[in-house]
Amino acid sequence: MATIATVSATNKEKTGSVVLTKADGNTGKALVGAVFDLYKANGTRIASGITTNNKGQIKVDNLKPGDYYFKEVTAPKGYKLNSDKITFTIELQNVEKIVKLVVKDYPEDIPAKEQNNTNSSNKVDNSDKKQNNTGSKDKFGLPQTGSESGIWLSIMGSIVIVLVALFAVIRRFRS
Repeated sequence: MATIATVSATNKEKTGSVVLTKADGNTGKALVGAVFDLYKANGTRIASGITTNNKGQIKVDNLKPGDYYFKEVTAPKGYKLNSDKITFTIELQNVEKIVKLVVKDYPEDIPAKEQNNTNSSNKVDNSDKKQNNTGSKDKFGLPQTGSESGIWLSIMGSIVIVLVALFAVIRRFRS
């Protein structure tokens, strides 16, 4: 008599992790107290109110492979809110690899009234004010015109056209 063996197996879906580190854009110091929401790429919120710890970090585990983004809800005290989507991907082939993100915040500007009330030892250095721009960079720049490679390509193209025309004329006279 034959015995039938029963085997049960369960498939466990592979999941990945992400670590977001919030840092001061000027000093690199970890920022505590930034609050984020986590979304799928399609806009579905997965988690809300996730706050950076004393290392300025948030860790989220058990994310299925796919595209996600963080959105900052509350900036740390004294810092500007970063309104950019912080996108990342959990890849099926690399779920073991923890995705690491670094997000930089910059201090809020001190209003002019407060600047006048501070003594000389507390003056704010505005010399690098242009570097405090947290806006996203242009994705589309102006074309680079007048480059030497463009001139040489034009010359080479003209030579090729002249040679093709010359070849056509010679072929016509021979036949």
